[in-house]
Amino acid sequence: MTTRFVAEVEGEGISDAFSRGVPAAHRIARRGAYEVLFTTPVRASGTGTRWYLAPGTLPIDSVAVLAADRDHDLATMDERLPPAIKPLVAHIIRQIEREVGAADRNPRA
Repeated sequence: MTTRFVAEVEGEGISDAFSRGVPAAHRIARRGAYEVLFTTPVRASGTGTRWYLAPGTLPIDSVAVLAADRDHDLATMDERLPPAIKPLVAHIIRQIEREVGAADRNPRA
């Protein structure tokens, strides 16, 4: 699914600069065909530092979700939370899934 999405967007001439692969030190977890979780390690550059977060003393958790309407909408979120409030990440991800219509595509066990 993701490969087809990238090929279609590149075919529209919007961008041909999609990076391929994930840096070796990153953790990645697929949650179905439409969602991927990433963790950028402490003091590392990569997926979590692509926009506004700089490398730091805490890891950066990221999620990327293709929207349910299949119109090339991609919702992304990067966060770096202290351990005391880290459990909020699961709630934030569920809200993103609801907002982009992906909640029903990724059933929880």
